[in-house]
Amino acid sequence: MWEQRRQKVVFSLTILVRYRLKQSMAKKISKNSRAARQSDALEPEVKDLSELPRAEKTDLTNILIRTAAKNEALLEAKISKKANKSKRGKKLNKKALEDKLANSISSMDRDRLVKALNFTNRLDGKIAKSISRAKYIQNTRKAGWDSTNETIKKELAFLNGGLSVQAKSASEGNAEKEDEEIPEVFDSLAEDNTVQKTPTNRFGVLPDDVEE
Repeated sequence: MWEQRRQKVVFSLTILVRYRLKQSMAKKISKNSRAARQSDALEPEVKDLSELPRAEKTDLTNILIRTAAKNEALLEAKISKKANKSKRGKKLNKKALEDKLANSISSMDRDRLVKALNFTNRLDGKIAKSISRAKYIQNTRKAGWDSTNETIKKELAFLNGGLSVQAKSASEGNAEKEDEEIPEVFDSLAEDNTVQKTPTNRFGVLPDDVEE
């Protein structure tokens, strides 16, 4: 029984292989063959239709409408982007805040604007202080030690109220007196030196012995 089944399977496989070989070895119908010429003669319209160009859409209204809408949307997006950039780049000045405060209606907006105005005032003061500090540091770095010391002394004098006119005159008088006293001291020292240098007779101290 198994042998019969095996023989049937082998037989069917051989038939299938032969059929495939026939198909592969079969010649293709050439254009110049009788069958090809007969088919062309029977169906001339098919050849004409195959040679015709492909039909194209002539109605372009839909495409134009879409492109116009797209361009309009892009233009609006560009304009809104520029407006947002300009709003972000603008700084709120004191005058602009005051005008907005005057035109504000609700109390909440008024309170917010008052806070913003106070903040801008403080910020302006801080900016001015930082600018002056930066200039002072640059000048001190460029200048020498003598000029920096002089500027520090002037600033300290200005902070302490400055030197009074009487103090200045007293200091000038003391300086003049010191200048006058210096040559007198030198003269007295010179006289002392001359006195010390004069020779003294040591035998003059002894008593005179008179012979009688």
